[in-house]
This record gives sequence, C-alpha cells and structure tokens, in this order.
Amino acid sequence: MKLILRISAVVGLLALAAPAAASAATTAAPAATCGTGSPVFSRWNDNSSYQLAVNGDLEAGGLGWTLAGGAAVVPGGDPFAVGGKLSTKALALPAGSSATTGSSCIAKGMPTFRLLARNQGSATAKLRVEAVYGYGAYKVSKVLGDVVAGTAWAPARQLSLALGLVGDATNVQFRFTPLDSAGKWQIDSVYIDPIMRR
Repeated sequence: MKLILRISAVVGLLALAAPAAASAATTAAPAATCGTGSPVFSRWNDNSSYQLAVNGDLEAGGLGWTLAGGAAVVPGGDPFAVGGKLSTKALALPAGSSATTGSSCIAKGMPTFRLLARNQGSATAKLRVEAVYGYGAYKVSKVLGDVVAGTAWAPARQLSLALGLVGDATNVQFRFTPLDSAGKWQIDSVYIDPIMRR
C-alpha cells in the first residue's frame, strides 16, 4: 500500500511539473517572424534585415497593388540594385493619386519598413504613408508618417508599426498618398523587416 501511495505521489508531481516545463519551453522559443531577410540598406548604415514586400520592386507592373487617381508604373526605378539587380520600373504618384501595396505578413511587435523615393517637385512636398489592415468592410488605416525626398533616388527614413499601432494584425498593406500638388513623386523597392521585437 505504501509503495502504491509513493508511486501516486511521484506521478502527481510529474503532472504538476509538466505544464511548467511546457510554459518554460514556450517562453524560450525563438522570436516569430514572417520570413528571413537581408540587410539591403546596409550601405546607408541600416543593418536591419528586410524582405521585399509583395511586388515591392514593381517588376511585375502593378500586380497586387491598388492604384488610383493616376498612379502608374513607369520605366526607371532603383539605381542601387538594392535587391541584387537594377530596377526597370517605379511607381509614379501625381497629385491626387494613391497607391496601396498587396498584403504582407508582419509579426507582432515593432516591424519596420523602408523604401526608395524621389520627389522632382517642390522640396517641401510630403508623401503620406499609412498602414491598412483588417478584412473586407472592416479595413481601417493608421497614419505611420509623412516623408520628404530629394530629386535623386534615396532611401526614405525608416518607418515603424511601433507600439502595437495595428493591434494584432498579421497582414498589413501600405498606402502612399501625396499630400499636396507641389510634389512629383516616384517610389520603388518597398521592403519590410518582419522580425518580432521582444
């Protein structure tokens, strides 16, 4: 009888320890990502790893993008071969236009993204960047920032989905809209750093 009681006690202790061990294993798991990337902006002292957004280089034309108000794919683009090859296409954004990327996977936390841009209009013109998330009629948008750019191609400043701005969204689109009629915008090479920040 004593032996049976001792065995029962050991089994009970093991059962209690199992959830704690499972919890510890879960905590120790590596950070979730939506894929791997590479430091494509390292020449500008940005060593974050990025991956290309869906057709973020416009090489498939406007496939996956929603273009409105005269936004159009035009010849030219990234002269730096950020993704490993020179670009042949870019996205022109005249006054009154907007362009929205396809959905890209992001991990919870603070994923960042970056793109190349140029503005051959007024130096004071701004391009608004928004995150669009949700499904169907329930899509909403959040302003992530307004960027400025010079007349030559260069990386726009790094933007972030910081502080849980889009809640628990795991797929996000990015919308680009000129804020005035003074700019003459082109963008290319939209990259995302999807690694979850702890």
